[in-house]
Amino acid sequence: MKSKMFLISLFFCSLIISIPSLSDGNSLASNLSDTQEVELIYELNDQQLIWFDSHGLSVNGLSLAQLLEDLGIGLGNYLSIEQVDRTKLSKGERDRAYTRACLYLLDRVSKLSLNMNLNLELSFTQAIRKHRLSEFIEQVLPLYDEVSQLRGMIRKYKKLTHKPWPNIGQADFRLGQSSNKISTLRNLLVDLGDLSVKPELRQRASIYDPDIVLGIKSFQMRHGLEVNGQLDTQTAESLSVKPETRIVQMQLNLWRWFSLPNTLPERFVWINIPGYQLQLLDQGEKLLDMKVIVGKPLTPTPIITSSLTRFTVNPSWTPPWSIVSKELIPLDAKYPGYLNRQKFELRKYGAGSSLDLVDISSSSILNFLSEYQLVQSPGPENALGKYRFSIPNNHSIYLHDTPSKSLFTKRIRALSHGCIRLSDPKGLLDYLMQADNRAADVERAVRGTLTHYYSIVSPTPVYITYHTSWVDEFGKLQLRPDIYDLDRIPQYDE
Repeated sequence: MKSKMFLISLFFCSLIISIPSLSDGNSLASNLSDTQEVELIYELNDQQLIWFDSHGLSVNGLSLAQLLEDLGIGLGNYLSIEQVDRTKLSKGERDRAYTRACLYLLDRVSKLSLNMNLNLELSFTQAIRKHRLSEFIEQVLPLYDEVSQLRGMIRKYKKLTHKPWPNIGQADFRLGQSSNKISTLRNLLVDLGDLSVKPELRQRASIYDPDIVLGIKSFQMRHGLEVNGQLDTQTAESLSVKPETRIVQMQLNLWRWFSLPNTLPERFVWINIPGYQLQLLDQGEKLLDMKVIVGKPLTPTPIITSSLTRFTVNPSWTPPWSIVSKELIPLDAKYPGYLNRQKFELRKYGAGSSLDLVDISSSSILNFLSEYQLVQSPGPENALGKYRFSIPNNHSIYLHDTPSKSLFTKRIRALSHGCIRLSDPKGLLDYLMQADNRAADVERAVRGTLTHYYSIVSPTPVYITYHTSWVDEFGKLQLRPDIYDLDRIPQYDE
């Protein structure tokens, strides 16, 4: 038996190389269907079933079936063409379908994982040998509370698919008004968890009362909508989204967790782009929670895994050519002297010399840009504000302060050129400076106007993610607009 398990491990080493990439447009299901590779697994496993026992699906099979269902992986895609009629399938045929689905899952997880050395296929064979498949399956997903909570919410919404889901239109209701549409609205809010109870008297269910207003506000907050307690057009459209659609959205977001480490570090910064939010967590405790501004759809903030390594106090700003040519030069032409008033100057490449813009027209600035860079000096007008935080990446993305504080009051904050603006950069700096013997020196630099650069003694991991749905610490499903249209990407199981 040991030699057979060695052959299984050896086989999976070759399988990892031979499995086709999902990006080539071919379905892994069709490539694995009735292949010699799958049969070899069973041959080396003494033709024993992996997922079924004498009673039906085993504990291992139930664990796998639930995970496949939560991720939106349909078992039907892993049956042969002649096996479409499932009522005639033998246990062996169904067992092989689950094995094909499991191989697809493991291959996809390996591709998404940050750990490029991850070899889930070999771990799969070891789990078979040790009779610990159920534990292995549960550990395929990252071990976060957020993941288990999202899986639970997917199952909750699947129960809602058994109910007819009405389309509800915009309406201007008044307190005390009664109609069947109000009763429908109340039922929707109860089903979605935004209204906890129905009135004791049945006839009051159709009356528009303060509870419904609070329920609408709860729904609006969870969906990132304007919180006005009114059944406006956006709210009505969101209420009418069928549970099936929300399940697909949650499944897409469940897959996104695979791109994070299987276990998170004790201290890290998490920035969720659609949520416009930064959180700093230390040993599970949320120490910072601030609003952020992210990239516009035309200049999106990328998904990044990095670390906070350096910060700058009183930074200068050297805008890229795209901003100089498309925004700054046109602004200076429209409002002569704009760049000078914003404390820009021309600094010569590789030298300390610079030119003041007070007597240089916008048309002349272009002539200097072959030898000079347009640079904004530190100060109140500087686009980076008082602080800049560096996170090494290939996209020239960093975190920074901003003088435009009023923008943080906006509900939709996809407004930048890609970098992330912080509503509380001082709070982040104060946390990084805890127990740092340079804290007094940094404080003096903050009070001044000269540029100072500092390394961070203990770099803090940073995860910039894209989650349009998640379950918060209160067990509430949070949904946000898909600002970059990434939820339109086809499901992995096509």
